[in-house]
Amino acid sequence: MNTAVVCLAIALLALAIVLLPRARPRAGPLDPAAATAIVDLSKSLVDSEATMLTNRLREQGNLLGTLARRRLRRRGAARPGGRGGGARAPPPSTNTATPTRLLVLGIVSNPRTPHVRGWIRGTYLQRLPPPEEALLRFVFGRRGLMPADLKAVRAERREHRDVELIDASDFGERGGIFSCIDKLFEWFPHAVRTYPGAAFYGKVDDDTLLDVRRTLAVLRPVVGAQNAYLGYLQYDSFLPAKWKHCGWAAGPVGAAHAFAHGGCPRGGGAEGPFPFVVGALTVMGADLARWMEASPYVKAFVAAGRASQASRDAHWDCGYSDVTLGYVLSKSNLSLSVVSLRDALRDATYGAMNARRFVAAHHLRTKAQFDAAQKDADAQGAWAPDHKPCRPWPEAHLATTWKGDPSGGGEESAKLGAAMRAFGCCQAWQLCEVTPGVT
Repeated sequence: MNTAVVCLAIALLALAIVLLPRARPRAGPLDPAAATAIVDLSKSLVDSEATMLTNRLREQGNLLGTLARRRLRRRGAARPGGRGGGARAPPPSTNTATPTRLLVLGIVSNPRTPHVRGWIRGTYLQRLPPPEEALLRFVFGRRGLMPADLKAVRAERREHRDVELIDASDFGERGGIFSCIDKLFEWFPHAVRTYPGAAFYGKVDDDTLLDVRRTLAVLRPVVGAQNAYLGYLQYDSFLPAKWKHCGWAAGPVGAAHAFAHGGCPRGGGAEGPFPFVVGALTVMGADLARWMEASPYVKAFVAAGRASQASRDAHWDCGYSDVTLGYVLSKSNLSLSVVSLRDALRDATYGAMNARRFVAAHHLRTKAQFDAAQKDADAQGAWAPDHKPCRPWPEAHLATTWKGDPSGGGEESAKLGAAMRAFGCCQAWQLCEVTPGVT
C-alpha cells in the first residue's frame, strides 16, 4: 500500500459521491450495486492504509523511546547510587507477550554422524523437561546434501521426530567446511519464525553435553532482559575483508591492548574489540533473534558470507563462527544485555573452562566422555543460579563480583575501566553475570 493507492481510493470515493446524486438520464443511471462496490472498496483501501500508518507510528514511537533512553545514558543521566551507577535489574525487553515456552534450542549436527546423536539421545535428551518449557532439535542444512544423506536424515526425522532441516549449506558443499557457520546464522531466524513465542532461542554443538534443566534455571532470572546475549564470554576483533579474527583475549584488557598494539594488522581494516560468547552454548532473547530474522544488514552479511564460499582464501569460516556472530551483533546498533555465564561451562580442550558445577560440557569426542559428563552432571546435586545485577558496560569494572577475566583472575581496576571504554560497540550495553549458586 502506498500514496498512489491512497490517491486512487480517494478519487474513487469522490467519483462515487459525485455520480450517485447526479447521474444523468442520458447516460443511464449508475448501477446501485456498482456504486456501492466502489464506495466499499474505497473505504476498505483508506481503512487499510490508516491501520498501516497507525502501526508504523507505533513502531516509530517505540524507536524514539529507545533512542531517548540511549541518549540519556550517553549524557550520564542520574542513576541510583550516584555518578558511579548502582547495580540494576536487566533493562526491559521489547518482548511484551507472555512466552509460550522458555527455550527453543538447536543442536548443530553433522548428517554423517548419527552415532553422535545416539550418544546425545542416550544422555541429556533422556532428562528433558516438558516441551512447553524447552524444545530441542538436531539441525541440518538442506543445501548441498547428497541424495543418500538427505534420505538418511529424513528417515531419522521420521523415527525420532527431533530433526530440523533449515535453509543452510551442509556436508555436500566443499566437505561441509562452511556448514556450522551457515547453520548458525540460519538457525536463529528459522527458529524464531518456526517456533515463535519462546523467551529464548539457543544453539549448542553436537560435541556438547547440556544440562537442560539447569540451563533453564540460569535463564529464568534474565527473562525480559533487553536483547539478551548469553554464554561464556571472550573478546576479539575481526577482519571483514578476510573473514578472520585478530587480537583474541580471555578478558577485555587483553583484547583492547591487542587491537591497539599489534594484535591486529595495521591498515588491515580490523574492527573491534567486541565481546562474544563461545559456540559451546549460545543463547539470545527472542527480541534479538527477531532482529536477526528481520535485519537487512544480517541478510546482506549472510549473502556475502555464502558468496565468499567460492574463494579459497577469504571466506567465512566455521572456526570463527562464534566470533563472527559477536562481530555482527557489535554492528547491530542495538542495546544488548550481555549475560556472562561465569564458572558454569566445562571444556575438555580449554583449561580456563573447568567449572565443577556446569550447565554445559564441551569437546566430548566419545560415548565414554558423554557418559562421564552426564554422570558428573547428575552428581552435582542441587544448586540455584546466582544472578548478579546488570551494570552499564562502561561501569562494569566497578562491580565487585566481576573480575574481568572469565578464568577467575583479577585485573587492575584502572586498566579494566579504560579497556571497557575502548569497546566502541558496547557503551550503551549492559553487562550481567550468572554463576552457579549453592542451595
